[in-house]
Amino acid sequence: MGTNASLGGVTQILSSVTVILATRLLPSLLKKISYKTAVWNGFTSVSISAIILATANVDASYWTIVISGGFMGFGQGMIMQPLQVAMQSEIKPEALNIATTLSLLLRTLSMSFNCFNFWIATHINYRL
Repeated sequence: MGTNASLGGVTQILSSVTVILATRLLPSLLKKISYKTAVWNGFTSVSISAIILATANVDASYWTIVISGGFMGFGQGMIMQPLQVAMQSEIKPEALNIATTLSLLLRTLSMSFNCFNFWIATHINYRL
């Protein structure tokens, strides 16, 4: 975008809103669809976001980034809850606190890794 950090942060507002919406809608959706379908729908949404960002260049419009963030937030909201519940239901009660902490750590590391991948892709795309 080539602007400032504040505007870059504003592009993620829709992502935050769609995470909340997906998280709130998911319990009622799970009455109609399976956990696997919810996770696949979330994965599809995250993939759409990744495709949008992969094809964007430095001159991409503000709205391109915002829409990509919306897909990312919705996908994360659809993925994280079912996977967390599935993980917690398979763990012995005495190991639940450690497993939940490890799950959070792995999610945080994966988000950091994805940010790094986006940075690499942006710089490669910029040089092309």
